[in-house]
Amino acid sequence: MKEYQPILNENTVTKFTSICAWCDTEKKITKEYIEKGHKTSHGICQKHKQEVVDQFIKDYEKQGFRITNDDNDSNGLPVVSGDTKK
Repeated sequence: MKEYQPILNENTVTKFTSICAWCDTEKKITKEYIEKGHKTSHGICQKHKQEVVDQFIKDYEKQGFRITNDDNDSNGLPVVSGDTKK
């Protein structure tokens, strides 16, 4: 898997930059871009997304949910179904 990628998209013409919120938890990168006059938005890089999805699956499977990952139906995101054991 790719390394963490804090800058998701940078447009030097419009001065708009998307930054991974998980990579920039202290907002240091965000502040740097704002100081350069950029507008910023936040998202999630591929590596952090995979970590979040993996943890989500693990947590829900422990609770007794069935997790499927059919790219045709869910754009590659996990689908949770069933009832909890509780």
